[in-house]
Amino acid sequence: MGSFYKKTDIVDKKYYRPPSWIATNFDDIPGREFEIQEGDRLDIIAEQVYGDPSLWKAIALYNNINYFFDLKPGMTIKLPLKINDIIDRI
Repeated sequence: MGSFYKKTDIVDKKYYRPPSWIATNFDDIPGREFEIQEGDRLDIIAEQVYGDPSLWKAIALYNNINYFFDLKPGMTIKLPLKINDIIDRI
């Protein structure tokens, strides 16, 4: 399999890949664990924690979550302690 397909997602039989300029490894950025409850969405979490619902994309990248609705109750994600550390890399 070619290198293009190693980092892609298949959606509607089409291949998608994050732009190469987006850092996909944020292991060096500290965060805290957050357990997903029924009805949680990344935009709601971003609003509650950071005061801005549009920051859901940074949380998704930090956790390598591909889609806005990929959350399930009981799942644990990490929230960056400093969201700007993520934003500065994307």
